Amino acid sequence: MGILFRLILQGILAYVLKKGAVSSSRATVSTGQAIIQGGARAAADETLAEVSTLLRNSKLPDGFVVWLEKNWDDLKRNPTLASNKTGTNGSSQPSSSPATPSELKAMRDRQGRDDVAETSGNESKPVAERTNHEKAAFGERTAHDKMMKKGYEPVGSTDGNYYPGKQGIDGVYKNPSPPPDYVITEVKYGTADLGMTKDGKQMSDSWLTRERLIDKVGEENADAIRQSAKRGNVEKWLIKVDEHGSTSIIKLEKNANNLGKLTPF
Repeated sequence: MGILFRLILQGILAYVLKKGAVSSSRATVSTGQAIIQGGARAAADETLAEVSTLLRNSKLPDGFVVWLEKNWDDLKRNPTLASNKTGTNGSSQPSSSPATPSELKAMRDRQGRDDVAETSGNESKPVAERTNHEKAAFGERTAHDKMMKKGYEPVGSTDGNYYPGKQGIDGVYKNPSPPPDYVITEVKYGTADLGMTKDGKQMSDSWLTRERLIDKVGEENADAIRQSAKRGNVEKWLIKVDEHGSTSIIKLEKNANNLGKLTPF
């Protein structure tokens, strides 16, 4: 039963990767292959978040991801899930070693990912000399850390992590001292500014659709935020971060135009 279950897990991940239903970045693919080759027991704990992201971005039901996260520890401890491969002589031989946690981190760093706090705090290279992805990661992590230090409570998937190519709302926070009840943030590094999309300018009311909110915080939270917005108890902040980690915050109106600077930090 354990072997069959492992094969099912491997088959699902192989299908997801083959069909391209998830990110094609080398770091993400390597994570998926590490699970396929190494089995659940061999996979490092830190890969669970990436596996969940792989599956959530696929067409698979969310229930499978919830089940995987809930049973992760049991899967790791199950000796029948250890992966082996059979050689041409019919003997069972250990599979190639999966990527180690340090190798996975290095791959993420090369892709400009900020899945761990150490990435944005890398002192080996000045921020101004980093790639655009690394600068964006530095900006999002810096802004998130400052929001957290001031007691703003992250809502939904708000975690300060940057994922290249992923579009949508950067952050949603519950205000510890309302009003407003909630703050929605967009982080830009350096001179980067809000972009124009098919739904209008980033952070405009037309861009902040219910669907985008649900994608970030879930349906229940999204509806609560929209109700607060109707009462005028939601603010939108553009947070600009420079290479030294200094921030400036601009409050935005319904069309995402400048309403003036704020000094919450």
